[in-house]
Amino acid sequence: MSLFDLLALKKPLLLGALTLTFVGCGAEQYEQRLRQSKDYFNYLEKIEQNLGPKWSDGRIVDLMRVPKQFQQIPAPVPVKNENGEDELPAVDPRQPDYLNLIFPHEQLVAAWEAPFMVDGADGTAGTRKGYIYVLSNYWMFVGEDPAEALKFLGKMVQLVGDALDNHIPPNKLEAPDVELHPKPGRYLPAQSYSVFSYQPKAITDRDDTTNYTFTMYAKQNGNIQAIVLVVLPDRISSQEKLVERIPMMLESFHITKNEPKPGGQGGTAPAGGSSNPF
Repeated sequence: MSLFDLLALKKPLLLGALTLTFVGCGAEQYEQRLRQSKDYFNYLEKIEQNLGPKWSDGRIVDLMRVPKQFQQIPAPVPVKNENGEDELPAVDPRQPDYLNLIFPHEQLVAAWEAPFMVDGADGTAGTRKGYIYVLSNYWMFVGEDPAEALKFLGKMVQLVGDALDNHIPPNKLEAPDVELHPKPGRYLPAQSYSVFSYQPKAITDRDDTTNYTFTMYAKQNGNIQAIVLVVLPDRISSQEKLVERIPMMLESFHITKNEPKPGGQGGTAPAGGSSNPF
């Protein structure tokens, strides 16, 4: 039998072996993609179970979803003064009235609150509110001195520190802690946050004193800077799932990079009022 005849006899066997090899590779790739799809849909389901609805202010925040238990605090509605001009009421319910702290109106984008069951120092349980604030330098670009907008983060870190009577150390201002949300390799691009954590502050409400933590997450897109300030009472139950939900919220937080143009669209601040932030 010639070599040609031998090859002719072995050809079907070789083709069969190659076919099985390719089928095996294809099946493995299919299974891998199936697992990835399943993991992705599980991830989306987890987001839906833990975060509230999508929110945007239409100018500064493109997208945000806060933990499910939080409800937005309504912004004050402008009223007409005696000259027929829009004017804000004296009280803004979004401001932190439990603390000697007033955010500049143009920089306060939105606020949320939620009641939490907490364990008191004496072993009793009580209800205390937690808060989330979003602030930005966006409207400062159409103010009297737009250059001040680039100093927003440093000034806000100082403002909160003054109210709490404790300040972020200078070395942390120059080189803050950095967190990535989500972690690299997840389904969404990782976003970088500068994180400032203040010492707990004892706050008294109806003769009951509770320690509160203040954590500031700052990010930047172009020259637009934004802060998510999370204020929470100590001893919140793990059933509230905030350890999981706060990072999920930061994953969802997206801001514009477009500065408002004086006199143009988006260039009028609401009634009442180098890119290194430090």
